[in-house]
Amino acid sequence: MRTPKKLTPSQAERIKEKFPEHPLYQACQAAFRHFMAEMHSFDFTSEDLFVAAAYVIDDIAEEPLDAPDYIDGLWDDLKIELKRLSKSAPPQEDLNTVCSVLLCVVAATFRLQWNEHYNETIVGRLHDVIRMNGTPVYEKDLDDTINRICEHADALDKWINDYTSYSIDWLSQTIDAVIVSCGKVIPLNDEKTFVESPATFRKCGTLVDANLTLLYQQLQKKKWIAQDTTPDEFIDLFSGRSSYVKIYWMRSAGALRDLFKSIIDEGLIVCPDGIGYQRILSSHFVTPDGKHILNLNKTYKGKKIAVEIAELMKLLKTVVSGKDVEDV
Repeated sequence: MRTPKKLTPSQAERIKEKFPEHPLYQACQAAFRHFMAEMHSFDFTSEDLFVAAAYVIDDIAEEPLDAPDYIDGLWDDLKIELKRLSKSAPPQEDLNTVCSVLLCVVAATFRLQWNEHYNETIVGRLHDVIRMNGTPVYEKDLDDTINRICEHADALDKWINDYTSYSIDWLSQTIDAVIVSCGKVIPLNDEKTFVESPATFRKCGTLVDANLTLLYQQLQKKKWIAQDTTPDEFIDLFSGRSSYVKIYWMRSAGALRDLFKSIIDEGLIVCPDGIGYQRILSSHFVTPDGKHILNLNKTYKGKKIAVEIAELMKLLKTVVSGKDVEDV
């Protein structure tokens, strides 16, 4: 979970300068004015609301199939973080109001997404969480009200559909970069400072090419890697030799990180001296539009992805021979 932040006045001002025309920022401003402007017991601004909403949207968009599990625990996680960020002890009613408005901004945004999983499953789960935990002070659905008071709902519609369909650059990363520019130190992987390395992993333990071929087959079957990836290209990443092979990764950065971290933790591959595994991954795995995958600091802990990785790990820990591998 990307945790909310309490922005300093200078950070809030920079957010305001950077995103004045962003449809999500405008929706958050409209929601804040309508529901939270008179809430004086909790120092929470429209810019804080925008940052928190962007973080939740990115968490969901990064692993949409695991989103229901994530949403189920979101209310309690948000309340804990908001209480921690507050300088005082805000009343429970105000905490519930902030959580309600925040999640309804997210629901209002995803309701405009054309994909059925987003506009039905995810929005429905968000509504359930709000109904179970929120303050029942509104006559109509908050997300409907937010869409009506937002003057740019059409722009929000276009943004969320383009964003979830094509974007690889997370809004949360752009926001973090703006915060960094105000002097707050946040570790970021930056395209400007990234240096590509030809280094690859080296097999060790019981891992052999037959295991890697099975892994390759499953990654293609699950559409985690591009279909035009060859077995030789994939296995080359585990040769211990210099290589400039590039593999198009179709899942999230978190899934890539967690998969290879699991392989390393099992003692099946090692990195060359002085080269971290994240740099190797960023050098050889690229997004569908050809960009280096740099946001590898986040571990995604969705239940579904964890189960899938556990199944993939079985392929690498099983003693196999060539006859166990399907023709590819």
